[in-house]
Amino acid sequence: MITPYPDQIDFTNKIISKLRDGFTRVCCQASTGFGKTVVFAYLLTRYLSRNVSAKVLILVHRDELLIQAQEMLRDFKLHGIAVEMVEKFNNKITKHGVDKFSYDMLIVDECHRGEFFKVIDHYKPDPSVIVLGFTATPISSDKRKPLKNYFQTIVCALPINDLIRLGRLTPPIHHDIDQDIGKISRGGNDYNMTQMGIEFSKPRLVEAVVHAYKEYAEGKKMLVYNSTIEHSDLVNNAFLAAGYPSRSLDSESLKRDKNLRKETLKWLRETPGAILNNCGILTTGFDDTTIEGEIFNRKTKSLPLWIQCGGRPARVLKPDQIKAGLTKPYFIIIDMGGNIDSEGFGHWNERHDWEMYFLHPDKIKEGGVAPMKNCPACHVRIYMSSTECRWCGHKIPREVVYTDMIVKLRICAEKGIKRNSHDALMSAIAEAADRVKKVPIISINERRELMFYAFKELYERSSFEPKTHIISHLVSVYGK
Repeated sequence: MITPYPDQIDFTNKIISKLRDGFTRVCCQASTGFGKTVVFAYLLTRYLSRNVSAKVLILVHRDELLIQAQEMLRDFKLHGIAVEMVEKFNNKITKHGVDKFSYDMLIVDECHRGEFFKVIDHYKPDPSVIVLGFTATPISSDKRKPLKNYFQTIVCALPINDLIRLGRLTPPIHHDIDQDIGKISRGGNDYNMTQMGIEFSKPRLVEAVVHAYKEYAEGKKMLVYNSTIEHSDLVNNAFLAAGYPSRSLDSESLKRDKNLRKETLKWLRETPGAILNNCGILTTGFDDTTIEGEIFNRKTKSLPLWIQCGGRPARVLKPDQIKAGLTKPYFIIIDMGGNIDSEGFGHWNERHDWEMYFLHPDKIKEGGVAPMKNCPACHVRIYMSSTECRWCGHKIPREVVYTDMIVKLRICAEKGIKRNSHDALMSAIAEAADRVKKVPIISINERRELMFYAFKELYERSSFEPKTHIISHLVSVYGK
């Protein structure tokens, strides 16, 4: 039987503690790679040891997740637990009524997905039924139906960066490709997919994907997330024309060939440097430790989609793969849609306050991550306040760092201060101070240093006499 990690045991204890406190609907947030199936299998061994006759149902939405759950139950020597696909089970309830399917506990995998809500609703009238929902991203796929409507409380496991530090996930490096993307309107909770497919199918944007792969990930095994089926086919053909081993997988091709998914994933697993294009297929429930990166070739308003896709290549290699000579010190994320900066998602491993997202979904704001730039040496996306690239070690002088931030964030007024215009000077000072205060997620010391360089910039640009006004203002507000 698998022995859970200490943090998995701690996470399980927190869930059980919520149940002992009287909660029967618990959302359980655990990042990609934490081992959600291990947790709920371990939890069930403890639950069933005290409730021997209890009936348990595990609900999933993908074949891979169904197989994973069944295998984990066998590993923990758990028998008599039902594992069902959510749509099939919902059809059974609709046809025969919920009374025929009485359970003491429901475990829902990827509970942020809307297709599970209707099943949870069926059991809502009976508060004695325990419902545990597991997800890496506790943000509902339907903003009209927040998760707090279906769960009473939330428990959070270790964040991504802690799992990276423990060696349970691979660290990512990010490349943000700056390209001119036309305006795409909103469509529901995300962008209009038809418009996005047309825009991203333009020849120069299709060529840009191949060029980005060649420059930053050539020879790496990659997943490419495209916007539409037609767009995915165009990108696949472009990779093939450039001489790379590439295939495409989508819902239409899977309908035509039932064995295609299994055969394609086997090809992906066994082919070095394979490139698999897909459109909404490999976002969740897919794990292949040999994947070395992803190209996110679209835009999105969905933080869960961004995190779920980014998590696919994050799995660490298995011991037998390392013995066979495989290495994966990092994985690559190439962002073709401005999601890191323009959408404000930041790095894939950005820390998020999931409890706040769960309790106050209406207060979730787009953006809010620290400003970023490309490392001048290796072009990896790093925080703008970084004075050293963690990947190539390139050192950036502190004065250059803050000068870049002042320019990029437009902290100082573009026009110089007019001679002897006291009002213009004080207005520029106040505007600079206000903009520095609004720069998200930088330390107090970094904020002070940025403020210093902003005043220095104003001092050097100003034709106001005497210039001591700026220095005296700086001293009076921020001290010597």
